[in-house]
Amino acid sequence: MQFLDLPVEIIQRISLSLNQHELFQFAYTSKALYQIVQPRFYYCITVDASKTVFTNKKSVHSQYSNFTIVPSYSNARGIQVNAVNISTLYSLKQFFKTILEKPQYCSFIRYLSFHEKIPDIPDVVFYGYLSKLVGRLTNIRSFQWFNNCYSLPIELILKLNSSYGLVELSGNMNLMNMRSDLLFSFKELKHLHISQFVDANYLKELDLSQFPFLDELVLSKGACGNSDFQFYKNNDEIDYTNIDFSGYNDCIINLFHGYNSNKKLRLKSLTFKDIALTSEDAKILLYNIDFSDLRSFSILNSVELLYEQVDYHDIRRRRLRREQFLSLLAPHVCTVSNLNLNLCNELNYNNGTIGFIRSQKNLQSLNLILNFNKYENLDSNLSNVFACLDNGYTNQSLKFFNFDFTVVNSGLTTPVSGQFNKLSQLKYSSESLHLLTKLHNLNYLNLPISEEQMNVFMGILHQLRTLQCLSLNFSKCCKKQQPQLNSLIHQGYFDYPNICVEVDRQEQAFKYANDCQSASPRLKWMTFEYGNMTCGLQNDPNGKYIYECTNKKHNKFRIDQPIIHRDVGDFPVNNIIDELIDWTN
Repeated sequence: MQFLDLPVEIIQRISLSLNQHELFQFAYTSKALYQIVQPRFYYCITVDASKTVFTNKKSVHSQYSNFTIVPSYSNARGIQVNAVNISTLYSLKQFFKTILEKPQYCSFIRYLSFHEKIPDIPDVVFYGYLSKLVGRLTNIRSFQWFNNCYSLPIELILKLNSSYGLVELSGNMNLMNMRSDLLFSFKELKHLHISQFVDANYLKELDLSQFPFLDELVLSKGACGNSDFQFYKNNDEIDYTNIDFSGYNDCIINLFHGYNSNKKLRLKSLTFKDIALTSEDAKILLYNIDFSDLRSFSILNSVELLYEQVDYHDIRRRRLRREQFLSLLAPHVCTVSNLNLNLCNELNYNNGTIGFIRSQKNLQSLNLILNFNKYENLDSNLSNVFACLDNGYTNQSLKFFNFDFTVVNSGLTTPVSGQFNKLSQLKYSSESLHLLTKLHNLNYLNLPISEEQMNVFMGILHQLRTLQCLSLNFSKCCKKQQPQLNSLIHQGYFDYPNICVEVDRQEQAFKYANDCQSASPRLKWMTFEYGNMTCGLQNDPNGKYIYECTNKKHNKFRIDQPIIHRDVGDFPVNNIIDELIDWTN
């Protein structure tokens, strides 16, 4: 029996598991096989012109075949399909030319995604191509537009006419000409992602009751990328006095303004980003959404308005709200498995966030970013964060914990005599670090820490017996070289002493890796981040050192070094992190 004697469905099923390079080699084997596999070329397409890191060293990606290196999407049967990526201007023009000359190919496209960076093509020309294409996508299931240059007009998106039914609509959209009856044809929509909608008043025309199968909702005032919600990290300090809240604090009210159904939405995933939230918004969500099935909840780069009046010029006339956003949701949202929180307020008051985490009963993945006041006890705040994880449930279920914080100024906080927090003086008490040992099933840990406390940390590391991936961030305590902007001397002259320091730190990071591997033999990957040490060019611009642990006892091959240093560009650490997040879900 020859290979081509197999049923066509089996051959096409095999092609779904191949990446882009393997797919073309597989199809060019023979003309008969090419005719069978040809629809697979257009099945799942991404347009992404991001730079790719090339290296002369042998890639280690082949050692981790279970990690997805190229973008992939789950089709209707739940199979992971590797996308065919278009990264050059020639490839993009050739794609549009082929697809428009042979309209029958349009029916092959199921998933189409445009990432943040697309090939440099004039907007008018690209819009002309896209307007001709979308009307012919009769079998499209997922359409994503994450390009940051401009928002895609909603009238162009509405030309999508899928006979199978559009399941996902995501990206940066311009809702200016939105009408409530225009999205009526998208009844089978399950994933709705709206970002960069310019004006919150446009959300009034969006009737979510038209989508009875909706289970994932993302709302973002700012532009979003395709990977903004995987491993979120943002340490930018927010200046509340310069924030324009016009249009930011009405997003939830306007979103459910036209909701015309007595049946609540049963969402599995809910995300808010770049918006302002109040206790009134929490009441609206509880009235329109059934949170019993919610498994993923994210609030990213958002601000909670604690006061009823947004007036920073006359603080004496302002009045605090009686309830907080997360405090109202906590009794109803207590079974999520994936939680991402970066919600701050002008008082840097974190009791609502800590109480919300303490109420969780099935938490497996936690990304947490907090702001602390400059004149408060830092160790006490950190202890409260770690203590809330020991609630009898989270300490048994949590597998992924990514924690970061920033010390900020607050004009409404009274300074305490003799108490002044500096990130360069970051120090955990032994009692605070010991609280981490109560996380019995932790697989991943990312923690900001100073090098002075590594000996204390090593004392508790051996008790984290299930830890596989460890990431320690020393950058908060490192002094960074400032660029000499008004000097005629080359910047490399000022950077040279720091380059010598960087070599010493690389040796120190290798020593830390050996000590961590000795303390916790189950560790597989370790990352030590120092941040940018110099302002000029250097071998490691991120100041990040990644190490892979090899177990001699359980390895078939003889490896002289138990610790292997991996280059940042060569080692797929982000894919490993994403894979650990997927395990928790």
